[in-house]
Amino acid sequence: MRKRGTYSFFYNGLLAMETPAPTQTVAHPHLKKLLAEVTSTTAAVQQLRTQHSDVQLAWKPDPGTWNILECLQHLNTVDGLYFPKIEAVLQHAVRGYGSVAFKPSFFGRTFIRYVSPESTRKVKTLRLFEPPAALTDTAVVAQFIDHQSTFVRLLQEADGVDLNRNKFSSPATRLIRFSVGEGLTMLCAHQRRHLQQAQRLTERAQLPQ
Repeated sequence: MRKRGTYSFFYNGLLAMETPAPTQTVAHPHLKKLLAEVTSTTAAVQQLRTQHSDVQLAWKPDPGTWNILECLQHLNTVDGLYFPKIEAVLQHAVRGYGSVAFKPSFFGRTFIRYVSPESTRKVKTLRLFEPPAALTDTAVVAQFIDHQSTFVRLLQEADGVDLNRNKFSSPATRLIRFSVGEGLTMLCAHQRRHLQQAQRLTERAQLPQ
């Protein structure tokens, strides 16, 4: 049985000191920040995998609460739907705007704040993004790590384009549109939100030993 993790390593603590610097680089200041967040999130998920058993990863405190694997599968689903849309926009984006500062719209800024870990607002998950119930397949961890490589590549491809003007529609509805910068920032915040949700489960006294 793997040693039970402690919440002290989560995002702003020991994790920040233990996470290696990204080998990939980007020039835009905002993308540098996002790249560091993606790298930290990847390291934290790897740490969850190595420090916890399959039983602990699949443990649910109650039927209505996601387990760690379900948190990760939710991210896999969301990222898997957003990544192709962002990539399609980047393929046709005009280069040479790397010095333009990232300025999200009022809606984009509000949405990013809405899905961030700092938000105390309960977010209802759309059925499109829901993970399978009582998920026990640990392969979702490897899938998440693989998705992170795609995330890094998208950040690199976004370097040099106007993060504010190149837009795509949400996978949930065509009525909602995000700029590339808003989409990448939202996905980073969303990952951190559910990473912390997963990490909180490791602090439950009922977690199997």
